Amino acid sequence: MRFSSRKALLAVVLAVLGAAMCAGRSWCAGGDRNLERLMEPRVSTLWIDGQVFDDLVLNARGKLTLICIDGKLGRALRQRRERDSDMGPSVGIPSAFWLYANQYGRSGRVLFAAQLDSFKSLSFDPERLSVAGYRIEASGMLTGVGSDPSLEIRPGVKDLGGGYSGHMGFYVPSEYVKPGTEVTISYDGFSTVWRVPAKNQ
Repeated sequence: MRFSSRKALLAVVLAVLGAAMCAGRSWCAGGDRNLERLMEPRVSTLWIDGQVFDDLVLNARGKLTLICIDGKLGRALRQRRERDSDMGPSVGIPSAFWLYANQYGRSGRVLFAAQLDSFKSLSFDPERLSVAGYRIEASGMLTGVGSDPSLEIRPGVKDLGGGYSGHMGFYVPSEYVKPGTEVTISYDGFSTVWRVPAKNQ
């Protein structure tokens, strides 16, 4: 049995992507409200093989959490790193997330970072994931980003046991992710609806 709400989801995303969040001075000292505000509408969750009833999720084999790293969020993360550069490259920002975020701003493409958590055995093929009808292509996936290859989801089917947690980054053509529109994110017959943030969000 799994519970999920929008506020809880944001807290989980920030925690799952990096347990050492409080190493960052400004995040924990009063919190980085601007970054949190920017991230919230850019996060969506897709439950794999789960039955969703409002805030209740039953029998899910896995959870895929996606973060859209558009120009606005990417610039905020870059400014954050510049402020904290004297304490290292990833102060207050989960390292894997930062490495993906640094790849934003490609012409005609929108960057997504995703975290996959398996609760039961699961075969996962990233090319079965689609955003607004666009199927993720191997050529649009980021590889060689993390320091631990076992945590990076690459093209091809990966058989996972329960308790696995890994990440991936990929691009979607910008015409599929228009500000203010609702898009369907789906994987292997399971889907969720996400509203792309408006330009002023």
